[in-house]
Amino acid sequence: MKNKTISLLLICSIIFNMVGFSGCSKAGEKPADKSIQLPEHITGTVSEENLIVSQDGVSFTIEEGSVLKNTDVEITLKKDLPPFIVEDEEIILTAYDFSVSGDDPLGVMTLEIPFTALDNEVFAAYYNSESGEWEPVVFEYDIERKCAVIYTTHLSSYGLFTVKNENTRNALLAYTYDLELTDRNVNEAIRMLENAFEDPDTFYADSFDLISNSVSIHSSITTNLVDAASALSSYVPTFSEGLKDNVTRFGYLLTGIEVVDAFMNDDKPGAVWKMFDAAVGFNMDKITSLSGTASMAAGLFSVGLINYALNQFISTALQGRTDMYERAYNLYYKEKGRSTAEWVHLIRVMVETGKDPEETGMAISAEIKRYVNQFWEDELTVAEYGKDANPEAWSSGSLGGLNDSIKKEISDYSQMTIERIVNNILHRIQTENKINMQAEMRKELFAFQKKMNSIVTITVKDSKAENEPSYFSGAVLRFTELPSSIEDPEKWECKITEKGAARIQFRVLAHLLAGGPRKMEIVKKSGDKEDVMIRFNAKFSLPESKLDLADLYPKSDYPKNIGGTYTVSMYNTTTEKTIDDLTLNVTVTQEVSDGCYADFYLENNGSVYLNGNYFYRYATGKVNYALGDMSFSGDENNVSFKFDAYDNQKKVWGAFTGHK
Repeated sequence: MKNKTISLLLICSIIFNMVGFSGCSKAGEKPADKSIQLPEHITGTVSEENLIVSQDGVSFTIEEGSVLKNTDVEITLKKDLPPFIVEDEEIILTAYDFSVSGDDPLGVMTLEIPFTALDNEVFAAYYNSESGEWEPVVFEYDIERKCAVIYTTHLSSYGLFTVKNENTRNALLAYTYDLELTDRNVNEAIRMLENAFEDPDTFYADSFDLISNSVSIHSSITTNLVDAASALSSYVPTFSEGLKDNVTRFGYLLTGIEVVDAFMNDDKPGAVWKMFDAAVGFNMDKITSLSGTASMAAGLFSVGLINYALNQFISTALQGRTDMYERAYNLYYKEKGRSTAEWVHLIRVMVETGKDPEETGMAISAEIKRYVNQFWEDELTVAEYGKDANPEAWSSGSLGGLNDSIKKEISDYSQMTIERIVNNILHRIQTENKINMQAEMRKELFAFQKKMNSIVTITVKDSKAENEPSYFSGAVLRFTELPSSIEDPEKWECKITEKGAARIQFRVLAHLLAGGPRKMEIVKKSGDKEDVMIRFNAKFSLPESKLDLADLYPKSDYPKNIGGTYTVSMYNTTTEKTIDDLTLNVTVTQEVSDGCYADFYLENNGSVYLNGNYFYRYATGKVNYALGDMSFSGDENNVSFKFDAYDNQKKVWGAFTGHK
């Protein structure tokens, strides 16, 4: 860990919004530039011919072929949606609800909303009506046009807001358009994914490193959070495992996007897929299961499918044409063939139901070939359309000039045209999958920030102190073994009231950067003197960890008066012999609130088995002795002694028992 001081609640607003305990002021950020007159309500229709509905800079655009019929569009300025809340701060959004009649159009929809603000202060989100939360989206900000361009695959209410406070901007990193993340080249990404299959723990560590460094790009923090990841054992499984899942999904999505990007932008995309396939292989169910995200599997699936298509069937070239038969062929497909929208829907169904990229590619190729050759399957159909397309030139003997070479020539031209359409569809699907991965990655990033910024409250009570002062009244509850980098150690402790009440609060991030301490102690202070009453290990839960001091009271069945002489017998586990008449002398040298220090001397005829001063704790009946397990039991009138002595391998070589 770097040499940085760590504050319990204020970490210099490094990664998260940590100004004060409750964030920034409640006044909130306001929508930018009130001078822009935004339209209240927009309606229109999209179809195969018309792909856009717009008015006064607000627009809704679909991809070609994404609707099978005319679809009504409604865009409404929303003023009744809840604000975006970051801790206690309320942020008001400029939001529009985008909806259509019937099913959402397929593919990526582009939404534009005018918005004036500094580019680094523009943020966007969509309202998830099921969760009631604003979630991050993939978008760009066109500085020249003063317009946000949102890319989405589903319709909802989409909003824009501006954030001027730097601390809040850091907390909302996932909602910015200029999301910079730690660079990973495709070789490193594939290495990480290979580790994910073979060594999940290493992949998790790499992913934690990725997400912490990615956050650090937008802050001044130099501490690598991966150093603190091991401290998550201080938390209950529901929190620590949830955070681990969150970090792992982020790692999968970021490395998966790197592979998709490399494939889409590389001069030799086939080499990218070959490298990925050799190192990781492709199994959609396995990738979905391991990554916990279907968009990751879909994104890599589309890469493999396009790779197969480019290498196996999108390559047909036209050699020549025969006009008379071509006119008949074209007339047939004009009347009975598929439109672009129908091809879009068909290919999407085949991709969405596919499990293996190569098998899906083969199925698409076979369907294209079947489609372009179905005209030739029935001579009566060929004759009928030949006559309709060539009324002056067609005769009863015209079919005699038709041969396989002419059929292939005409079908190949059609196949080339359709393959271009299919290639475009597949690339659009790949872009859509990438956008889904990016949106999901933003959600994981924000979830990580939110978890790390969570406040843990340790609430202390004493159920035994209803009618009398608590046994721990006036004592101090605190963490032990805090690092020297803690600049406000007094905030990591609290004084217990007469009724046994106390409270400590800290943020998860501050706790992890402090090494995730879980050992706590209660001490009585008198001037410069401190007496430890009890030490224990805590397990933290969010948002509240409850501690009942009644559970920490000294046990009544452990004796306090251990001083005196004991008659002891020993069983030697090596020789399997028992020696009687050993003598143990215990002399108490100092008593403290939760135990005492005593001299122990155990011998038999000159053979000394125990000689030293050790601490005995009343609450447990245990003696603090490293080379064995030593304890006392019984009551003040009948005290028993038990001692299992260890060898260098920590195996019991001698079992001692005795009584006072």
